[in-house]
Order: sequence, then structure tokens, then C-alpha cells
Amino acid sequence: MKKLLLFFIFLFVVNCTNITNKNKEFNLVDCPKIFFSSENTVYVNGEKNTLELDKINYKAVLNNYGFTKECSNDKNFNYYLIEILSLVEPINPKNNSINLPIFVFLYDGNNELIEKRYFRFDNKLIYDDQKKQYELTEVINNLKITTSIEIEINYMVVGFVNLK
Repeated sequence: MKKLLLFFIFLFVVNCTNITNKNKEFNLVDCPKIFFSSENTVYVNGEKNTLELDKINYKAVLNNYGFTKECSNDKNFNYYLIEILSLVEPINPKNNSINLPIFVFLYDGNNELIEKRYFRFDNKLIYDDQKKQYELTEVINNLKITTSIEIEINYMVVGFVNLK
């Protein structure tokens, strides 16, 4: 019985390895600098073009970032894995849905814009049953940025897409 169990464990371990990455050689590269757009660090969700608090659902602010893994490349691509922390403050939410549109602009060493990337992240506001109200919610968004090996990224600018 023990032999049969060991056989299945061995079979499980062998089948769970990633065959596509076995022959790939990854090299570590310097991670680009990350900047938050000074004009787009705040996102307000609610009725458009209003300043009335009862028509605003929540306000999100970009707070911090970090690379989740070391930046690397293979023969064809550069890989950047970034976590972005946003703080979402409920103002007058109609429900617990959070929808954050985020942009990332990629720049080279000559401060030339190389590429624009857009992301949309969904999450939920935290609700405190005892206080009967929504709380400040920390939202962590994972950005997976892959570029061609020929493109050298010097820095990235991150911000909220403000639809007008």
C-alpha cells in the first residue's frame, strides 16, 4: 500500500512541473523605476461631473508599489511583475463593487514614450457588520508587463484612467 501511495505522489510531482519552462534560460535584469502620475493618483467613482458627496461611490488613491519577483528576461521577452497598492475610501457606496482603471506608460532612456498599457481591476469594499458601514479598503493589483527583448524600459508611469 505504501508503494502505491509513493508511486502516486511521484506521478503527481512529475506531472505538476512546468514543461515549457524547463528549457528556458532566464536572466535577471535591472527593474525600471516606477513613478505615479501626479495628475492621476486619485480616482473618483460616481456620477460624472458632480461634486455632490451623495452621488460619489468611493475615492481610490494610489499608495505604493513593489516588484513581486525579480525582473528577468529570456531570449524573446522582458518580464516585470508589479504589485500596486490602492486605498479605497467609501464615500456613499451604492454597492460593494470596486472597479479601478489603471494605465502604465513605458519610457526608454531618452524619455520617449514607447508603449501604453491599460488594466482594469475589480474588487469589493470591506463591510463591517458590527458598525453597519463600509471601511477603508486596501486593494492590491498585480500588473504583469511583458515587452519584447529589443525594448529597453528605463521607467514606467502608473496612474488611474480618468474617464471624462
